[in-house]
Amino acid sequence: MLFIRWTSGQNNFFNVLSCTDIKLRDIPEEVFEKCKESDMVIHCLPDENDNLGLSCFSVTWIEPGRCPYYNSYQGNMDEKECDPRYGLCSSGLYKSPSSLRYKGCYAREYDTITKAATTTEMETIPPLKCPMIDTVANRTNNTSSEIGEECTCATEIAVAVILTLFILGCCIGVGVAVIFYRKLRKKYGHNSNDIQMKSHSDDNGKNQPFLPDANNTAG
Repeated sequence: MLFIRWTSGQNNFFNVLSCTDIKLRDIPEEVFEKCKESDMVIHCLPDENDNLGLSCFSVTWIEPGRCPYYNSYQGNMDEKECDPRYGLCSSGLYKSPSSLRYKGCYAREYDTITKAATTTEMETIPPLKCPMIDTVANRTNNTSSEIGEECTCATEIAVAVILTLFILGCCIGVGVAVIFYRKLRKKYGHNSNDIQMKSHSDDNGKNQPFLPDANNTAG
């Protein structure tokens, strides 16, 4: 979000936090009206103290390796040397509104971005200390032990299930065998008894001693 205010005592400088990433939608209508009335073009410039702001000026040509800036003492646009430590500088002649392409013209913005990045990094990446390393190592060992215990429990459960199924299968097999055996015994047991009874009845006639009928012999 872009924060803009009219700088007191300066009729042509709207303070902003950033220039190199400013968008048209971020520029307030007041600035457009100000530049339109004077038939000038919006520039986003640093002042002599590297404060950033929006100004209305006519387009001028800027020398290679130099930057436009807002002269708060005279209220006009001047030139100063571009500092390559902060970013890219122009290698040729360019129009003043295009200074946004060259970050070497915006030292304050470079410092702000660098500080913000450093602060974010310090907040998100805490320094590693030996206790933290030990804690990580202990947690790793504990995790390994828990995994080993889980594997052991899983193996024991699998063995118990297999043994249970095996015993159940044996019981079912024995039961089926007993039932089958009883059926066979019942079936063939009756036949053998009938054969024995029949043989006994036959033997009663054939195995008796021959004794002629006494009545027939006497006649």
